[in-house]
Parts: sequence; C-alpha cells; structure tokens
Amino acid sequence: MPRLCLIALTFALLPVSLLSADEAAEAVLTEHGLTPVGSVYVLEEEQAVTRLRRDVQMAERELREAEEEFRRAERQIARAQAYIAQLQNEIDEIRSRARRSDTQREYDRHMRSLEEKTAEIQQVQEQRQAFEDEQQQTIDDARAAYLNMLFEVADQVSTVAQRYTELADDEEVAAAIEAQSESSGRRYALGPSRGFERMQEELIQSAEEYSAGVVDLRKEGNILMIDVRINGNPIRSMILDTGASSISMPYTFAQDLGIRPDEATPQVQVQMADGKIVDAWRMTLESVQVGQFVVRDVECIVLPEELHAAPALLGNSFLSHFTFNVDPDRGKLLLSRINPEEDEEEDE
Repeated sequence: MPRLCLIALTFALLPVSLLSADEAAEAVLTEHGLTPVGSVYVLEEEQAVTRLRRDVQMAERELREAEEEFRRAERQIARAQAYIAQLQNEIDEIRSRARRSDTQREYDRHMRSLEEKTAEIQQVQEQRQAFEDEQQQTIDDARAAYLNMLFEVADQVSTVAQRYTELADDEEVAAAIEAQSESSGRRYALGPSRGFERMQEELIQSAEEYSAGVVDLRKEGNILMIDVRINGNPIRSMILDTGASSISMPYTFAQDLGIRPDEATPQVQVQMADGKIVDAWRMTLESVQVGQFVVRDVECIVLPEELHAAPALLGNSFLSHFTFNVDPDRGKLLLSRINPEEDEEEDE
C-alpha cells in the first residue's frame, strides 16, 4: 500500500481522544454528513436535493409549454371544426340540388359530389381527432412527469428537513460547530441554508396545493377559464360560472364531444344571460373531470343550434359536489369534495 494511503488510514483510525479539538470537531461533523457552505454546515443530502430542484423546474416548464401548445392546438381544432361545418352545409346544399335534378345524369353528378364531400368530412374528422388525441397525450405525459418529480423531490426535502431537526437537538453536533467557530474566528451555524428553506416552502406548497385540490384558472378579460374533460374526451376550455345552475354547452360543442340530443331527449326552458328564454335539452354526462377530481352522472344543458356563439359554462351541477373557493388574483380554484367517499369510489 502506498505510504500516503497508510498515513491517511492511520489518521482515520485514531480515536477521537487523540485528535486535536479542531480535528475532533471536524470528524463529528463529517460523521453526520455535514460540510461547510459559506458559514452554514449543510447536509450532503441537501446539496443533492437542491440539484433535483432543477429537474422539477424543467418538468414544470415542459408542462407549461405543453399547456401553451394545447391552447394553440385548440385554435387549430376549432378551425378544423369550422371547416367540417362548412362541408356539412355544402352537403346539405348538394342534397337539395339533387332533389331538384331534372335528369338522372344531373342527379348522379350531385351524388358523386355528395360522396366526395362526405369522404372529405370523414378524413378531416379523423385527422382532427388524431391530432387532438396526440396533443392530449402530450399534456397528460407532461403533467404526470411533473407531478411524479414534484412529489418525489418534496418527499426528499421533507426527509432532509427532518434530519436537520434531529441534528439541532444533537449536543455533540452543536459543540462541534461551536468549536469550529471558535477556532476559525468565523461564526458557523447548522443548516438548512436559506436557499433550501425557500425551495422547501415552494415545493411543499405546490405538492400540498395539488393534493388539496387546487386547480389552475386562466383569466381572459373579466372571465375565468378552466380546463375540463368530459366523458373522457380531450380537454376543453370552459368558463367557470359559479352562478350557473348547470353545465351548459352550445350545440356544436356538445356534438364535438359525441353528445347528441335526439327526439327522446327531454327539453327544458333556459334563461340566458340577456334574459332571453330558449328551449334546450337536458342530458346526463358520464363523467366530468377537473384537475384530479372526477364526478360521474352530471347534468348538463345543451343549447339550441342557433345559439352557436354561446359559451360553454362549468356550473353547479359539477361544483355542487364540492366546497370551493375562487382566487382570481392567483388564478386558482380550491376544490374540496363534500362527500370524500366519491373519491374512494373513483380509486376502485
């Protein structure tokens, strides 16, 4: 064994009583995994967790980018839906012309055109659906990656913080830090560092907010928008309306989700925001998901087709399952399930 290694090994094996006061203090601190950073003795685990904080930030940034991309995708999807509606109008016109055909040849020409338009609608719908599914998968993956990283690092932060609490009660560690302060003329303290404390506060708050049911809102002018998944479909933006008695959606919005009233669907009169009374359909949605919360068998109102400019509203047929608090300044909605057993049923 090289001579230097033998010297180092011999020094490491010396009993603490044979070491100088400085060396003994340093040995105690090293034994507990403490190293000086500036004037603070911090755990090696703190430095490791602090590096993981960057991974959390990156995962959060990727989630926000996915959400922004989804917002842009929504506009593309809306344009595709408008084009489908245009094609449908053209089909209706072709059918009308076909019925008025004077000859078989003219009728056949209209029918070929009808088949072409129908095939184009099918193609556009399939492309739009594939695009929407891809965007939804991207945002789901980004959210899962962020939350997994957030909770993993938050747990590690809590473990390190608990370790500091234990060390603060360790008289041997306190004496060692005091000895180092006296010998160096520099006042040392036991961690955590301020940076770690700030990180702990941010991570724990983020994790607790998600666990407690805090959902992000987006402010557009004077209205609050919220992401909603209906019947397992990709996310749709809806207006959060705590004054609306029910979920309300325009006819085309509902059709796009596969929600189509028919002759057997019960009708109900609805008063619009401008006071106008209209006939609408009352239907039941299989599921409505906001954040991590899912409510099943939720009543909704489907508005008549002529009210195409009406907004989609998330109202109290969903919200009544929760106590909730809206914080418009922070853009947050806090949901707390009134009947916690509903969450247990969802987990089964």
